[in-house]
Amino acid sequence: MMTTNEEDPEQAPPASQQQQQSSTYAAGRFPKWIALAVFSTVAWFAVIGGVQRHQMDSSEKWALSATTMSVVFAVMGVLCYIFARGVFMGELPEVVLAAVIIIIWAGSL
Repeated sequence: MMTTNEEDPEQAPPASQQQQQSSTYAAGRFPKWIALAVFSTVAWFAVIGGVQRHQMDSSEKWALSATTMSVVFAVMGVLCYIFARGVFMGELPEVVLAAVIIIIWAGSL
């Protein structure tokens, strides 16, 4: 007879299965990092094409710097998923990088 404090081992999924499920969920964000890199690059080219390089005002400079930082950080996220998956995927560095990109885009609007 089991007491209420004991867990039924048949009901709880194995630790490896839980880890695999969380890893699969975190790996599902990889296409989103790629999409962010692509769309940031498109926005960067749009800003580059719309400004006169010798006569940029402060808002154009800010738009150029915000899209440049977004491209750099998005590409960094993609590269971290490829080369440093264990340290980046689903960990604090991914959260911080995503937060920085969100702050950049929110500040540039």
